[in-house]
Amino acid sequence: MLGVDMYRERFMTLYPDEYGEVIAMQKVAEHTTQLHHVNLYNEIVETIIKEFRREDMSLHNLIENQLERLKRLSMRANTLEDYNPVLHMDHDQYNAYSTITTFLGATQCSNAQ
Repeated sequence: MLGVDMYRERFMTLYPDEYGEVIAMQKVAEHTTQLHHVNLYNEIVETIIKEFRREDMSLHNLIENQLERLKRLSMRANTLEDYNPVLHMDHDQYNAYSTITTFLGATQCSNAQ
């Protein structure tokens, strides 16, 4: 395979411009995801402060309300669709991931038969 042993390395060798574009898009998506997490965190903190100022809010109720809200946090679907953490794995992580997914794919194929 052109002197490379991994799909990612082969793709980088054959299509360096496309690979650069994908990585650039991934960096933007990663930044967008981080900003989204920061905004969610800030929203939680602001709500805690606001609720804590209410006279009828006990500490027990405050904690219970916040825990309930944490259960309901959801990511916007398009934020995660644009970000693929596999593209950011270092060489060892990618090797492990590739080995595991190859094994699981083979296992799923043999189980389906």
